[in-house]
Amino acid sequence: MIDFYTKHGCIDDARLLFDGLQVKTSVTWTAIIAGYSKHGRSEVSLKLFDRMREGDVCPNKYVLSSVLSACLMLKFLEGGKQIHCYVSRRGIVMDVPMVNGLIDSYFKCHKVELGRKLFDRMVDKMLFHGPL
Repeated sequence: MIDFYTKHGCIDDARLLFDGLQVKTSVTWTAIIAGYSKHGRSEVSLKLFDRMREGDVCPNKYVLSSVLSACLMLKFLEGGKQIHCYVSRRGIVMDVPMVNGLIDSYFKCHKVELGRKLFDRMVDKMLFHGPL
């Protein structure tokens, strides 16, 4: 239902439902964080991500991609770097959309060399293999 509400522009209703949950899973966290990010409320996405990390739920690649998008919208390069480091430290396998998001954030924040390094490390430009 949270995902449904966010996709139909009812972010406040989604938040009410989310806040009322006794147990929040990676799916519910991802839905609300992605919803705020998609509706241009990136600051809220980042705050929710911080709350998620304080709890017992481990971020998955979907929520990380949403947080990365929020950082990009805010031109918050440091946040993008933190996501990059978090993914590397945790050994999270990055898929092509996540790598593309990182490359995009580096390029848009005028860190072309960092973006190019990531691009060059992609074995197959359709698949990403290995740690960063």
